[in-house]
Amino acid sequence: MKIIGYVLLILGVLSIILSFEQTKAFIPITLPEQATPTVLTIAGIILIVISLFLLIKGGKKGGGKSAHEVPVYEGNKIVAYRRV
Repeated sequence: MKIIGYVLLILGVLSIILSFEQTKAFIPITLPEQATPTVLTIAGIILIVISLFLLIKGGKKGGGKSAHEVPVYEGNKIVAYRRV
């Protein structure tokens, strides 16, 4: 999940960079007519938001809740922790 998030983040940043006229002067790339700077900026922002959602939600390995641990006492001392 994280790899997809990073790829979408890079694509979003590239989309925003390509929306600037100065970038088009340096990089000779032809974009379709529908790819106006406004559309590229909106698409970039949407891709960045989706990628951040994937990176935050997919941050844990295993994807689920971790097991809750409770202490095991021997007298007044904690000697171990047990998963419930």
